[in-house]
Amino acid sequence: MKLPLLAALVLWLGGMALCLAVVDHIEYFFDADPGPGNGIQIYGRSAVDIDQSISTASLNAGIHRLYVRSRSDEGFWSLPRSQVFFIPYDAPPFEPRTVAELEYYFDADPGPGNGIPLYGRNTLELDEVIATAALVPGIHRLYVRAKDDGGVWSLPRSQVFYIPYDAPPFEEGTVAEVEYFFDADPGAGNGTPIYSRNAVELDQLIGTAALVPGIHRILVRARDNGGRWSMPQKLVFFIPYPAMAPAAQITRLEYFIDSDPGFGNGTGVEVANGASLSVNLPLYIGPVEHGNHTLYIRCQNSEGAWGFPASCQFSDGVPAFLTISVADGVVSLAWQDLYGIETYKVYSAPLPEGTWAEDLGGTFGPSEWSAPESGVYRFYKVTSIYGE
Repeated sequence: MKLPLLAALVLWLGGMALCLAVVDHIEYFFDADPGPGNGIQIYGRSAVDIDQSISTASLNAGIHRLYVRSRSDEGFWSLPRSQVFFIPYDAPPFEPRTVAELEYYFDADPGPGNGIPLYGRNTLELDEVIATAALVPGIHRLYVRAKDDGGVWSLPRSQVFYIPYDAPPFEEGTVAEVEYFFDADPGAGNGTPIYSRNAVELDQLIGTAALVPGIHRILVRARDNGGRWSMPQKLVFFIPYPAMAPAAQITRLEYFIDSDPGFGNGTGVEVANGASLSVNLPLYIGPVEHGNHTLYIRCQNSEGAWGFPASCQFSDGVPAFLTISVADGVVSLAWQDLYGIETYKVYSAPLPEGTWAEDLGGTFGPSEWSAPESGVYRFYKVTSIYGE
């Protein structure tokens, strides 16, 4: 290795005058100072402008430091200037090798030679599908390494991958119940129930009269026919603080069944004007379909504002949505549960106009009844029983 060398210019200050000295000697040394005048001398026609190669053949591989200093014709030595340099270590002779074996493994190292072998006509450009069927779902790491024809194994190369968990089979269910609650969760099944013939497309007015003014949350969730509750959906709303104004008078009262006909379009009830009302009136419901229903009552004040409706649920006592099926020698009846009814009876007869008798040969379940097929034509009807 050869190092270029630049000469040093020595300037001397004496008194107040700047004196230019003549350089008559330049030397260099490596690492340890042998003392002024004991270094390796450099000669040039112009000692202050030297461009010379310095041999480093006698130095070992590693980090070294080169020092250079000069002497004036009056015998004064300058401070040495230094430069750090590095002599590289000799690389071992390159010996080309051939890949003799290739293997892979997952996660834990079984030891060189104990992995799963891979074979290819050109193992350095491997394109092969590796099976992961034996691995459990989750995060894993694939390792691959090679052995040359000298029996030396390489370091393994790795790649992280993920095996997804199996999604549970989709089970389509029917909405059987919908409920809501405000702010704090009372527990699944303990909210305020909402009834609708189509609970998935629910459009119902919900009263907030019991809430204090301020910010609140309403949460709604549904239960399917398998008994599983959904996660509640929420909406934040604000109830304004009342303005200091005279209390409005109630001037109008109306009611409707199941579907809201719009404000002012319900069946009106005559009432006396007042700040509050307590009504106990026999209402004519009129013809409705058999099954469950909801009665809504709301009022309008003297300022024309309508209140949220109060509601109650009722049924006419006749089971609705009655179905019958025969399969595998079993007759099955199913119907919609009625509000306030816990007991049902099933009657059968050979003809519709015949004598009906209670059929005691079947078994009741939740909103259903089943019995072995008798082999003859039978007609069935279901009756709800109050007070049993």
